Amino acid sequence: MALAGLMVMLSLNLGLLNLMPIPMLDGGHILIMALEGIARRDFSMKVKEKVLLAGFVVLMMLMVTVFYNDLSRIGVFDRLMPRSAPQTASPK
Repeated sequence: MALAGLMVMLSLNLGLLNLMPIPMLDGGHILIMALEGIARRDFSMKVKEKVLLAGFVVLMMLMVTVFYNDLSRIGVFDRLMPRSAPQTASPK
């Protein structure tokens, strides 16, 4: 039962994330089609490519940020680059 609940939760989360209006995701494509419907004309392929590229860049930046936060939370960077003890003045 716990496995089924986990699968349902992951499926719902993935579905909702996919519907976000980020242009690389399905929600972004729906948004572009809605904007084309409001404008009553198709956007050129060049405009669509630029919008999708911008969405891809935003998605990659989000992934790098999440990855960095996860690694810093478990202390990977502290183990790779240990901070040295503060230097004190030596007595003369």
